[in-house]
Amino acid sequence: ISATNSAADLVRQLLLVARNEPESRQTTVDLAMVVRDAVNIARQTFDRRIFLTLQTPNRPCWVRGRASHLQQVLLNLLINARDAVADATNPSIEVLLESAPCVVEDASVPGWRLSVTDNGAGMDANTLARLGEPFFSTKPQGRGTGLGVATGVSIAQDHGGALQWVSELQKGSTFTLSLPRVNALRPARPPAIPQTPDLPRRKRVLVIDDEVLVRRVLRRLLEKRSLDVTEAATGLEGIERFEAEREHLSAVLLDLSMPELSGAEVLPRLIGIDPTIPIVIMSGHIHQQLDLSAAFAIAQKPIAMNALFELLKRAFAARTSR
Repeated sequence: ISATNSAADLVRQLLLVARNEPESRQTTVDLAMVVRDAVNIARQTFDRRIFLTLQTPNRPCWVRGRASHLQQVLLNLLINARDAVADATNPSIEVLLESAPCVVEDASVPGWRLSVTDNGAGMDANTLARLGEPFFSTKPQGRGTGLGVATGVSIAQDHGGALQWVSELQKGSTFTLSLPRVNALRPARPPAIPQTPDLPRRKRVLVIDDEVLVRRVLRRLLEKRSLDVTEAATGLEGIERFEAEREHLSAVLLDLSMPELSGAEVLPRLIGIDPTIPIVIMSGHIHQQLDLSAAFAIAQKPIAMNALFELLKRAFAARTSR
């Protein structure tokens, strides 16, 4: 129960930060202050057995971006570290913020390096190779969405930096966030996000999923491929949005497991409105007795994003040919 309450407290405090900062607002942020705030939240909610240390410069560490997004990355890393040391004899987490070069567009620039190190069980080479894939989780079923690291990678790239990691079995793991430094007195130009034109431009995708983190990650990844994204948090909202925008939609990504109205119930209703719309079902648990024959394709979570993009390209082609 205490673990559940701690997780709930973390979520509530993170949501409070997010509500206070508009999504579109980018500012010059003191990374040191963001780190101190996140570590304070962890200290208030983590098991007291965990020895949590923090080292930061005694001066502002300016970066360009959104404080709530940066705090989200650090809280995700801290939660992952907390879970990693759950069975350690002397669990410890070290947070270090220091000055270090950051690579931006193949050039090294002054930056800040934030590392989170734990003495947990560590990860093997196969796990490390897949870490960062959306929906891939090292946690037991039901305890993780597999989006924490993927979200961190995406946010780091949006801020012109990178999220990297190293790990060794029985020795622990270190996750490192590198960000370019900016001058607080001069507003910095937001880092350019390279476009990868693998998918046709200006196609619109409707994402129906009750998990806000899933929708957020999919939006980031799809928009980076020059796609428009419309979101719906429930099956009923998805049907309403589909009815309003169906002439502009090229495909639908539909989660199977949702409260009240499941994906299996939403599927025939969308097809009834427009039989030509390609619908890609996404789920980690697909029951054989469900009739999903109307779906264009079924993507079993975890799914590599390249595989999902390939499904979408096929879906767009099918939509065009009908």
